Amino acid sequence: MSKIISFTVDGFRNLDYTHLNLKQITALISLNNYGKSNVLEAIDFGNDFIRATSKSKFALMGKPEFVPINHYTASRNFLYEITFLTQWKKKIYRVSYRFAFEWIKNQAERGQRIVEEVLQMKPEEKGSRYSNYIQRDANTGYYRPSEKSRCDKPIGINSSELLVNKLANFDELFFLQVIQGINEMDMLFFSLTNIERYFTVGFYGIAGAEGQQMEYQEAPNISKFMYQLKTNEPNTYEMLVHSIVELLPDIEYITPVQTDLKSLSNSSVPPEVPFQLPENIYDLRVKTAYNNQELSIKNMSMGTKRIIHILTSAIEAERTDTLLIAYEEPENSIHPALLQKLLILLDGLVENVQFLITSHSPHLISYLDIGNIYLGIPNDKGLAMFKQLKGNKEKQIFRYAKDAGISLGEFVFDMLLEGFDEESYWNEFINR
Repeated sequence: MSKIISFTVDGFRNLDYTHLNLKQITALISLNNYGKSNVLEAIDFGNDFIRATSKSKFALMGKPEFVPINHYTASRNFLYEITFLTQWKKKIYRVSYRFAFEWIKNQAERGQRIVEEVLQMKPEEKGSRYSNYIQRDANTGYYRPSEKSRCDKPIGINSSELLVNKLANFDELFFLQVIQGINEMDMLFFSLTNIERYFTVGFYGIAGAEGQQMEYQEAPNISKFMYQLKTNEPNTYEMLVHSIVELLPDIEYITPVQTDLKSLSNSSVPPEVPFQLPENIYDLRVKTAYNNQELSIKNMSMGTKRIIHILTSAIEAERTDTLLIAYEEPENSIHPALLQKLLILLDGLVENVQFLITSHSPHLISYLDIGNIYLGIPNDKGLAMFKQLKGNKEKQIFRYAKDAGISLGEFVFDMLLEGFDEESYWNEFINR
């Protein structure tokens, strides 16, 4: 199991160079329409790029919707760097992996090519130093062939191929375990704007007339997940239900149910039909203290669905070795006091999953440690710049908020609304 230490991204939409040190729960907080979502999308894009085929990588390097067009960043390459801890050779190692590529250019310039890739590792011990295991530029690539050698063995590589992908096929490579870990990192990103889709019955593909598999897939279904969890891991299921009821005490019980559609009909599906219903459908039946009968989860409030989705996705991530879950604005439809309890519960519900969330709520600033928060700093360049408050200024900021008779979150948002030009008094509170 690995643990993410940090992300660095640059050269993506309106983002300035962004470095995030991750805690168990890390929050990006800013005013509306600032660029919080772009940070999550850049991380998601970088992880997807690693897993993509060479052909798909070339296409991704030409995606116009991701290319930075701000005057200050238009010439920057896309950069993705992840640093994480992992167990290797019975020790904990700190691993730093990064790559960079040029976006598509005009006809007179070169572009759509990977120009940098570096893999470094060191034991997580005092005084240890990084060693290179992979290094490449736009034209040449090298890797470390043995523990006692240097990173100097040449390897052929094309401009839309990552060494970390190519070396995954080297069965005798002594650091293959680390290479495979980079290729297989699982992260989940949720916008939570269309929460209904996680509680509906979807379609999946079937063979067409020529024996070809259609591109239809079954929609993710929380009711199905909870039914299977209750069947296969009853203790984990009880822990999940207990967490839901702890946050929503008016719920008396939750019952996941399965309906076998196949047994209800003997008719066959004509071969020309492009999709078919799944054999089983699932639902959550919820009994609250205020109703005299059970209701389908589809009839519950949006806030209830969001809470159930957040908790179930955390449990599923823990079971599947998913390293990170990112949520956009989880506070929507959730009462601030309930959000605080949810954050506390998430912190103790799973051990190996980290959370990265975006928010424009001042309440979140009061609920998390300052070291867990990155603020979107207003600027005159139109860039999304995320910085942390200085730790040694925390007491002073608390005192200012107390003297003003407002919460810490409200005080910080007043700072953001006032703005940060070069002469702003608030600059001394921000890590630049």
